Amino acid sequence: MAIGKSWSYFHDIFMGVAGIVLFIVGLFMIMYIFYSYIYHIPVFEICEDRIRTYSLFKNKHVDLMFEDVENFQLYSYKHNKQIRIIYTKSGYSKLVEKSGIVKQKLIKFNVGLTGTVGSINVSNMSMKPKEIYAILTEQLRKYKE
Repeated sequence: MAIGKSWSYFHDIFMGVAGIVLFIVGLFMIMYIFYSYIYHIPVFEICEDRIRTYSLFKNKHVDLMFEDVENFQLYSYKHNKQIRIIYTKSGYSKLVEKSGIVKQKLIKFNVGLTGTVGSINVSNMSMKPKEIYAILTEQLRKYKE
């Protein structure tokens, strides 16, 4: 930009400012992606009566109560290991009632595609997926007793 004679002065300033803005936006995106890693926020916590996950978009913890869960299923989809969350009828209706119209449509789409409302991605964790699945089912069994 400093050497080029074909561009105007305005174009040089605009391209310089645009480069700086894109660099700063990229820096914020990287910080947002690694926020939970930097501040040591766990992906999810298994408590006695719930699973607590952290939602970056909401910037708060979201609880999945064991009273709304019927069971869990371990499955693989395109080399991605996940644990399906099978809701009870009351848990499913409670989830749909407190959701907005867009989220209700997404829930119906997800149920049609995968057979369940949601799942937990366990392919990128330090523990093996079968171990996490065993812990979840054992904790759910203890809660149901």
